[in-house]
Amino acid sequence: MVTCDISGRIVDFQIQEGKGDLKTHIVELKKNWEQELTEIPFMVFDREGYGAPFFNTLIENKVPFVTWEKHVDSKKLKELDDDRFTKSFEMNNKNYRIFEGEKTFTSEQNGKTQTFALRKIYLWNQTSNRRTCGLAWDAGISMSTLQCAQAILSRWGASENTFKHLYDRHPFHYHPGFKTDDSEKQLIANPVIKSIEKEIKDVRKTLDKKHKKNSKAKEVFNKDGSRRENSLKTRLEVEISELEAEYTKLLDKKNSCSSSGGCLYFRRL
Repeated sequence: MVTCDISGRIVDFQIQEGKGDLKTHIVELKKNWEQELTEIPFMVFDREGYGAPFFNTLIENKVPFVTWEKHVDSKKLKELDDDRFTKSFEMNNKNYRIFEGEKTFTSEQNGKTQTFALRKIYLWNQTSNRRTCGLAWDAGISMSTLQCAQAILSRWGASENTFKHLYDRHPFHYHPGFKTDDSEKQLIANPVIKSIEKEIKDVRKTLDKKHKKNSKAKEVFNKDGSRRENSLKTRLEVEISELEAEYTKLLDKKNSCSSSGGCLYFRRL
């Protein structure tokens, strides 16, 4: 979990197993740093943190934040009158216009229903002619609409800025404050097996269709009573035989990978 300031400098980081817990990390970050700072900074995070229960938790812990809104209705945004976007500014070599509204959320926690409102930042990227929205709660710090929009764009802008410029700012081989150790979660599912399983599924599906079609096909005979070799039923039987051979081959290949023969395995670092 990497936290940086508005200039991209890393100010806090934490090594976690697997995916990690972003929401808990954000709340703990405020608790860990509030005694050291004269003012609690805005927490700017992506849509993984979106949701009424978490927003309510941030408000209860007095954590100011800005994030993108999830499930934005692009069609409705396009229908908004252009004149509603009253403020203009330039950032990351792009022109923007913004205005502010409000969005109400309802959250149920511990058997109680809580209703609260967040600031809704309508943002129009005029350079790409795309519109979207952000959400903010300022904990009484009185951030302007423009400052909220700039906070979002400083985090994302046109790229994942911190990671894009990480090599220029930090030596990769330096591990500040921790030592390397083996992860407890070493194994990752072999991607080759997943690919083979898809092939097996596709072949099995085709086989089922051929068998069904063959069961309805009629035998056709020549005048001498011999079976006609180019009949539909004969052709289907040949195709079924070839598919069954392919199916058996794929099963053997999967079993071979499962026993590690000739396949690669990976582990998290």
